[in-house]
Amino acid sequence: MHVSALFPKVFSDEQNFPLTIKFGRPRLRPNDRIQLASMFQPLHQMARLLSPLADTTEVANANPSADPGDKHVASIWNSGIQSLETPACRIHCLESRTGVKFLLVTDTKLPQASRESLRRVYEAYTDYVLKNPFYASNQPFNFEFFVNQVKIICEQVERGIYVSS
Repeated sequence: MHVSALFPKVFSDEQNFPLTIKFGRPRLRPNDRIQLASMFQPLHQMARLLSPLADTTEVANANPSADPGDKHVASIWNSGIQSLETPACRIHCLESRTGVKFLLVTDTKLPQASRESLRRVYEAYTDYVLKNPFYASNQPFNFEFFVNQVKIICEQVERGIYVSS
């Protein structure tokens, strides 16, 4: 059937209203998000274990006049996979020191700089979730201030504003 023949049939039938037209890829459903995160977790952990960087290394003191036995530990954080790119999307990951992972799925058209928005999400997490007296560790949360802040950050990423403030 030709497209021009389809329009009169669709628009003349009252059962077709309200008419919703969506363009682009469908949004991820909650189960899709859980499945994506559960598939990403083992890949992230394997990359972290296979990385040549250790989490911390001892570094000799940079001051030559200091005591030769005096060493300090330089903190190197081996955070596993930071970005994973496919032909359809990019998956960015930020893992906190406490092991909380934040994932951002973006279009490949957005630059890698959009990953910086995850730092802002982490800041919102520490401000609105960890400092909330009603939050219990390792429990699901749905705090309105945090959700609103994440929505604002995601809107800014879509508009091309990536730099942390």
